[in-house]
Amino acid sequence: MFALAVLFSATTLMFAVRAATNEPLMEEFSVKEYEDFHRVLHPLQHEALPKKDFQRIRARAGELTKLGKAITKLGVPRGTSTESVKEFNRELKKFGKALIEFEADARSGSDAQLEKSYSSVHDSFEMLAALLPRNAAQITYPKVNVVIYDGIATQVSAGLEPSSDLWVTMRDLTRATRFVVKPQGVCRDSLCFPLPRNRNAEFISRTGSTTWFNLSGFARLIKQPFASDQKLGVWYFGPLTEERNGYIASLTAPDFTLPDLNGRTHSLKEFRGKKVMLVTWASW
Repeated sequence: MFALAVLFSATTLMFAVRAATNEPLMEEFSVKEYEDFHRVLHPLQHEALPKKDFQRIRARAGELTKLGKAITKLGVPRGTSTESVKEFNRELKKFGKALIEFEADARSGSDAQLEKSYSSVHDSFEMLAALLPRNAAQITYPKVNVVIYDGIATQVSAGLEPSSDLWVTMRDLTRATRFVVKPQGVCRDSLCFPLPRNRNAEFISRTGSTTWFNLSGFARLIKQPFASDQKLGVWYFGPLTEERNGYIASLTAPDFTLPDLNGRTHSLKEFRGKKVMLVTWASW
């Protein structure tokens, strides 16, 4: 039951952080023409269009159209599979036609016409991007991570990429977890965990004047459960062993509070003395 509670809490908190930040992920394309076009398209799609800021869309229409024409001039990118070439050419024609209509509407069309033709350009570009060679588009990870520790969310700087582990600065380590690296080990209050001498490089790294600490590696060392969504940059850390052992000794599940489908909050303690079944789900 404890393990289910940790997973349920971690999953829900990750989705809550994603909803709270509401920050769309930027895509990065290895094909320069697509990268240039997307750099202009992205803020229009996620900032101007939701606010119906058609003046801003009109102001960037000339630049967007010029970059779009560079995509049509490029044609089918190198590395596209043979079976995709025909479909790629078909989508390029649709994209070129959408650009012509968008350019005309930006000059003299109504806002409704502009919104429709802009959406056609956006949707057509998305189709082309999906047809790019598999290694031509990849997700850029956030420049900050969110660490949920002791139930508190803290933004920390992202660093030491590429890495499947969470490396944080010494300052962020203390801000997010209250742990401090000392000569005798990694300490917080009365707790102190020594680092294996022959594995020091696994946990501490220096780049220039910045010292980094491997927080996820440390969690594995002390057998602390954690879960992450690295594309969103969210890391959830469960209770330390001492706290978990306390729950096991008392046979009392840790309390947590989460909203139901109607937004009403419920705490596990409300159901003390009753049988409770926890149903969990995660997307990974």
